[in-house]
Amino acid sequence: MVVEFGPFQGVVPRVDPYLLQVTQGEVATNCYFSSGSLQALRSAELADKPLSGGTGDIEAVYRHDTLSASYWVSFRAPADIVPSPVSRDTYRRLYFSSVLYASPRLVAETLLHEGATNPATTYALGVPAPATAEITVSSAVGGDSSGGVTTQESRYYAVTWVTQYGEESAPSGLVGVRNLDNVITGPVVVYPGGTVTVTVPDKPLLAAVEMVIAKANIYRTNTGSSGSALQYVGTIELGVNTVNTTFVDTVPSSSLAEVIQTSTWTQPQPGLTGLVVMACGALAGFVGRQICFSEPYYPHAWPVAYERPLEDDIVGLGVFGRSLLVLTTRNPFVFTGDHPGNMERQRIDDGLACVSKRSIVDIGVGILYATPEGIMFVGSSGARLVSSALFTRREWSSINPETIHAYNYGGRYVGFYDTGILNDQGELLRGGFILDLDGNWSWLTTYATAGWYDSKSGQLYLVVNDVVGAAQMFLFDVGASQACYWESRPLATNRAMNFGAARIRAEGWPVTLTLYATDTAGTEQVMFSRSVMDEKPFRLPAGYRSDKYRMGLATAGKVHKCWLAESLAELVRS
Repeated sequence: MVVEFGPFQGVVPRVDPYLLQVTQGEVATNCYFSSGSLQALRSAELADKPLSGGTGDIEAVYRHDTLSASYWVSFRAPADIVPSPVSRDTYRRLYFSSVLYASPRLVAETLLHEGATNPATTYALGVPAPATAEITVSSAVGGDSSGGVTTQESRYYAVTWVTQYGEESAPSGLVGVRNLDNVITGPVVVYPGGTVTVTVPDKPLLAAVEMVIAKANIYRTNTGSSGSALQYVGTIELGVNTVNTTFVDTVPSSSLAEVIQTSTWTQPQPGLTGLVVMACGALAGFVGRQICFSEPYYPHAWPVAYERPLEDDIVGLGVFGRSLLVLTTRNPFVFTGDHPGNMERQRIDDGLACVSKRSIVDIGVGILYATPEGIMFVGSSGARLVSSALFTRREWSSINPETIHAYNYGGRYVGFYDTGILNDQGELLRGGFILDLDGNWSWLTTYATAGWYDSKSGQLYLVVNDVVGAAQMFLFDVGASQACYWESRPLATNRAMNFGAARIRAEGWPVTLTLYATDTAGTEQVMFSRSVMDEKPFRLPAGYRSDKYRMGLATAGKVHKCWLAESLAELVRS
C-alpha cells in the first residue's frame, strides 16, 4: 500500500477529518499552497517605524509617502484613511474618518513629522459658507447717472471662504442693501463707474470649526441674455488679525470672471465614515443608510444632490474598477458610473451581509469581506462565497467573525480575529489566517492589531503588541525562514498494517516527518519523528501494526510530494 501526499491543500474545518481528501490538511499553520506545493511563510521582520503613543491597541495604520519623506499615521481606534484624489496635490493631504472624530478630517504633509506621533494636528473636512447676516454691502458711490435708469445695474453680492489649502465653501446668501434693522431690502443700484464696498466678518470667529480661512472670494450677480449668474469679482487676502476686512468693487460687468462653481458644495454630513477614493476622483462615505459622494477632485465638497438612500444600514464600502461596493446588514449594492451625479445602482441578490467593516479588503480584482457564513468575494465577475467549501456557519462562528480585520497580501486575504474567550492564563484567544482565492486556508501563529498593504512593493506591514503590550511594526513574510506545519487527515486502513518506508520530494532541507499511529487501546502515539535531509527513500520503524495513522510535515522550505509505503521495494516501484 502506497499513500501519496500532494498536491497539498489547506484545512477544511467543515468536513469530518475521516472524510477529507488525502491532499487536504487537518492542520495547516503558517503555510502557503503555491501551485500545489506546501510552502512555509517566512518570519515577520521588525520594521523600525514610529507608532503613536497611548494605551490600547492600535487599530489603523497608514504610510503616507511624499516626494521628500514617508510618515506613519496611526489610530487607537478603527479609521478609514485615504490619500488625496488630486494627483498633484501640492499639500500632499490625507483624509480620514474615525470614531475618534465627529466628522471626517484632513492632515497635510506640513503637519506630519518623522519619528513623531501622527497625526497630532488635523483640520475638519469641509468649509462652512459665510453667514449672510455678517456680510454688509454699501450703497454705490459715484458713477455716471446721466444715462438714466437704462444704464444702471442692480446687483447682489455673495462671499465664499477659502482655506489655506484652496478649499472653497458654498456662497453666503445674496446680500444687497440693508435697512436700519439690518434687513436686506433689495439690490445695490450702481451706475457706470460707481463703486461698492463689501465687508466680510471677523475671520477668527471661525476658530470653532477647526480650519484656517485664508481668503474671502467676492461674487456678484450679473444678468445677460441667458439669465443671471454669480460671477467672480475679486479676493480679499485675510491677515492673521484681520477684522471686518473690506473689498472695494470697481470691476465693470464686462470684466467679470468665471461663474461660481461652489453653489452646491456643502460640508460632509456629521458622522460621515467609511471613506474610500473612487476612480472618478470622488470620495465616498456613508451615514446610517445614506451613501454620500464628494465633488470629483474636491474632497471637501459634498453636494446633497449626490446623496443616495438605501433600505438597510450600511456597514462599509469598497471600490473595484469604476464601481463602489456598498456592504450592508443585508444584501450588498454596487454603484457604477463616471460621476457621482449619474451612478447606477444594482442590488446583488447573491451577496451576503457584512459583519465587520474592518474585514473589507480590496484585492485588485474585487472585494473580500466577512459574512455570517464565511468570506465573500464581489467583483466584476459576480459574487461568490470563497470559503463555502471550508466552513459551515457553526465552524465559522467559532472565530467570532464580527471581530475580523483583514489585509491584502498579493491577492491573498490575511485576517485576524478575537474569540473573546480567555485561556487558563487569562489571555484572550486571538489568532490569524491566510486565504487564497483557490480556497486554501492556513492558520497563522501571529496576531496583529492593525495592518497596511503597500501595493507598490507588495509588502504587508503589521502592528503586533510585544510581551508588555507595546506596539511594534513588522513586515510580514520577509524575514528568515520559519517552519510551517501540515498534518494529514486520519489514514484509516481496512486492515492493521505497518508503514515501513517513506520518501519526501522538497526544496529546502531539513523536512521533519512525524508519523502517528493509534494502538489497540485507542491511544495515539508518535511512532517516528525525524529531520529528513534529502530525497532518498528511508525506512520507518517496524514491530507494530495499526489501522489508523496520521502524518505531519514541518518545513521552512517547500515540499512538493511525500509518500508512505509498507516497504522500500513498494515505494521504489511506485
